[in-house]
Amino acid sequence: MKLKTAMLKEEEKYRGIVRIGKGIGIQPGEYVLISGKMKTCAKVWTKSSDERIVWMDEVTAENAGIEIGDYVEVEKIEPAIARKVVLAGEELSKHTWLPRIIAKTEED
Repeated sequence: MKLKTAMLKEEEKYRGIVRIGKGIGIQPGEYVLISGKMKTCAKVWTKSSDERIVWMDEVTAENAGIEIGDYVEVEKIEPAIARKVVLAGEELSKHTWLPRIIAKTEED
């Protein structure tokens, strides 16, 4: 379905979610594929509205390759669960942020 994009409220930004009106038929907790110039996905939270709008933050809009106010195709999807994540790069072990991901204290 084609929906117009609008900006999420400030307190809802940067959570990987979008809001869609309850009248659209997608339930809270489901995931949607958002297709603009590129594709991205997000978890759905609903909003008491029958408007044909998808509310998102600027990160989601950028990932879809669109500007807020543009129209995008939105479809419900079943996300695939990652079985493995690989971090790779030159001299990755020298980065100071990597140990903080793995251990809570320097000692750990």
